[in-house]
Amino acid sequence: RTDFSFSDLTRSRLLRTKLIRADFSGATLAGANLTDADLRDSILIDTDFSGANLTNANFTGATFRGTRGLDTAIKTGARGLPNSEH
Repeated sequence: RTDFSFSDLTRSRLLRTKLIRADFSGATLAGANLTDADLRDSILIDTDFSGANLTNANFTGATFRGTRGLDTAIKTGARGLPNSEH
């Protein structure tokens, strides 16, 4: 499992990356571009996605808890997001 916990990935370009089972606990992904990223089965606890581009990203099986910013993220075609967030 790749550990990005508590990392500042603000405005990162993570297009088409395979981040399966990655741990983003406490990470900041504000303004990041995750277009077509594969985040299946990732841990997204207290993760900040404010203003991120999640177009066609795959979050199937991911753990969401205390996740922030999904209401301001671009989510066109994203899969596996919590129902209350899209």
